[in-house]
Amino acid sequence: MKRIAFLLILFLALFSCDKQNPKGISNELYSISKDEIDIHFTTKYRSEDLENIQLSLDSFGIYIIYDSLRFDDSGYLKQISASIYYSDNTKSSIVSRELSETDKPGFSYKHTPAQK
Repeated sequence: MKRIAFLLILFLALFSCDKQNPKGISNELYSISKDEIDIHFTTKYRSEDLENIQLSLDSFGIYIIYDSLRFDDSGYLKQISASIYYSDNTKSSIVSRELSETDKPGFSYKHTPAQK
C-alpha cells in the first residue's frame, strides 16, 4: 500500500513538472525530452532516481528495463544492467561492472526526423 501511494505521489509530481516544462525533464543526474535523452548512471543514483527515470521516459513513449541492479549498504547504485527501447523502434543496452565514482555508463540519444 505504501508503494502504491509513493508511486501515485511520484506520478503526480512528474505530471505537474511536465506541465511546467513540456519540453522535458532535466536535473543534475539526467536530461530527458521528446527528442533527446542523456542518462549516465553513477554512484549518486538511488532506486528512487531510477524509478523517476523510468516514469519520465514512459511519458515520452520510451521504455527502460532494468535487468539487474545492485546497491551498496547506503542505497546507492553499485552495478546496473539495462535496456532502453526508443520510440523509433531502436534499442540499446548496457551492462556495467561495479561502478566507481568516475564511471558513467548510460544512454545518449538524439532523435532526428526522417528526411523526405
